[in-house]
Amino acid sequence: MMQEFIARHKDPLKRKYLVPAMEKHLSETYGVMIYQEDVIKVAHHIAGLTLEEADLLRRAMSGKMRSHKAMEQITHKFFISSKNNGLTDEQAKELWRQIESFAGYSFVKHIVHHLLSFLFKLLS
Repeated sequence: MMQEFIARHKDPLKRKYLVPAMEKHLSETYGVMIYQEDVIKVAHHIAGLTLEEADLLRRAMSGKMRSHKAMEQITHKFFISSKNNGLTDEQAKELWRQIESFAGYSFVKHIVHHLLSFLFKLLS
């Protein structure tokens, strides 16, 4: 994830979005889901889940939810919502793969910003 972010930061031609609408929600991170909020935004705005369902997906992917049944339900809902929201099956599968690969390593944006500001104060 971090290597992809750095590559996209250095070379704007590597900034690719699965669907054009993702640029609106992930332009700050060059199309890479770094923050947990990114997973929620993409699941809601691109895949068409409700905010509650998107947060449930985020929690499930980050390992905070242990129920296999709940995970199966949200997975099923994700693919149905994606199709209803205009994604092709291939786009939905790729979006799911991206969410899956980033969700376990994503950060909470507010905490990252707080830690960085604290670190800068400490180093100055």
